Amino acid sequence: MGAGAKPSSFKKGEIADICTRHLDVEGEMTTRELAERVMVERDLDISGKPRQTGWHIGSKRSRTGVKTA
Repeated sequence: MGAGAKPSSFKKGEIADICTRHLDVEGEMTTRELAERVMVERDLDISGKPRQTGWHIGSKRSRTGVKTA
């Protein structure tokens, strides 16, 4: 994903549909395994390296951009 590009968005229910399909075939799976399969189906990077999004856990700002204490 190039600089300034928006992350891929999902349609309502799309993630659930992908997970259901994989669980029907594979049986019980961990959350990580399901997440990796969703990402592979959408051609997203599964390297485990965090993407730069402008904010992160532990930052001084909330997701809305409002500064927190």
